[in-house]
Amino acid sequence: MIILNSKKQLFEDIADQYENYILSGVLKPNEKLPSVRELALQLAINPNTVERAYKLLETRGLIKILFKKGSYVTDTPKSSFDALSLAIDKIINMGYTLDEIKTQLANKERENK
Repeated sequence: MIILNSKKQLFEDIADQYENYILSGVLKPNEKLPSVRELALQLAINPNTVERAYKLLETRGLIKILFKKGSYVTDTPKSSFDALSLAIDKIINMGYTLDEIKTQLANKERENK
């Protein structure tokens, strides 16, 4: 069940909740996600919003989108720490310094309190 949070963009909220389902094991590797149209109807939102959420999940490495076949949970990552490790690798490869990363983490912590 998706619970929408007004603090974020709608597609980010959907992606974040699906990420939690994947990382907590609710959704298993290679499990098929609802179609874009199906989830859009269920949530009474525009299909483009669901498509953006799925694309975000794909860029996070959590799902694979197969043309005309659907969207599936990837084999990896297996845990939240694996996902964190992948994210840190991406951030470092983008050229961010440790101080910049720490600042962003501190800001995020304040936002979530």
